[in-house]
Amino acid sequence: MTTRDVMAKARRRNHAGFVVRGTPVPQGSMVSMRGRIRHADSDRLNQWRNDIKAACHEEMHRPLIGGVFAEIWDGPVELSLYFTYKALTKAQAETPKTTAPDLDKLTRAVLDALTGVLYVDDRQVVNLEARKDYGEWASAYDGGPEEANLIVNAMRVLKGEA
Repeated sequence: MTTRDVMAKARRRNHAGFVVRGTPVPQGSMVSMRGRIRHADSDRLNQWRNDIKAACHEEMHRPLIGGVFAEIWDGPVELSLYFTYKALTKAQAETPKTTAPDLDKLTRAVLDALTGVLYVDDRQVVNLEARKDYGEWASAYDGGPEEANLIVNAMRVLKGEA
């Protein structure tokens, strides 16, 4: 799925799609520093979460069809997350990303970041698709490889669709 695909979706009350620019940061292990428990690499993680919140907030507070604004969703939610990383070579861009970070730790950061912005609580997520890969390769003539980013597609599950 490309950025263009996300933006091509019809803007409705039951759909949100947005892109977060920057290298995805996992929410992983906890460390103890001076008697306090915190996430490893918490400064980068906090910035990443703030970037996710800002992108979602911008999407949710843009007028929808009919001039109304979206509200925080309180029912079941389906999420599709696509994490892309900058490929350093054309060969790398043609292979799946099987190196760190772990996909489950990447999704954990996103689910927590969207709490209180897209939905009330991440326990509302009833279906989750996630993928990590290298971005499409473009030659140096075309401006070089695509930068890393996150593409989010969210959909409210309406009665009778669950």
